[in-house]
Amino acid sequence: MREELLPLDILFSMNLNSSLSLLTLLNRKLLTLFYDAKCPISSKEIANLKKRNETGVIHYVELSTDSIDQFKNPFTFEEAIGKIHAIEDKSTVFTGIDVLSAVYARTNLLFLSILLQAPGLCPLFKGGYTLWAKLRKHFTPI
Repeated sequence: MREELLPLDILFSMNLNSSLSLLTLLNRKLLTLFYDAKCPISSKEIANLKKRNETGVIHYVELSTDSIDQFKNPFTFEEAIGKIHAIEDKSTVFTGIDVLSAVYARTNLLFLSILLQAPGLCPLFKGGYTLWAKLRKHFTPI
């Protein structure tokens, strides 16, 4: 799990032009996103994001034990099915809201990306996502 500050945290101390320049640079890094194709909510969001992946910097991988082993990930299938995971440039692991923020930054949903990392809101979004991740097994087939 990533404990350090995200580059997006820097955005709140920068002016808009500098912030957008930083996001443009971040958008060029390859992101491999692992998602649960059996979850109808996840599948719908991923379908929307795939349409917006104009730069091709996001690689979408349906979760299975084979897909986890194939990428030699530092997380297990059980961890990935319990909380969304992504890997940036084959080295930096993101989980939960940080994944969504990274994906939204790469799909021209900058406002959502920045909003998810806003200092006053980020803990709320992370708590909400954690609760959703725990409860979703009761609403979706896993």
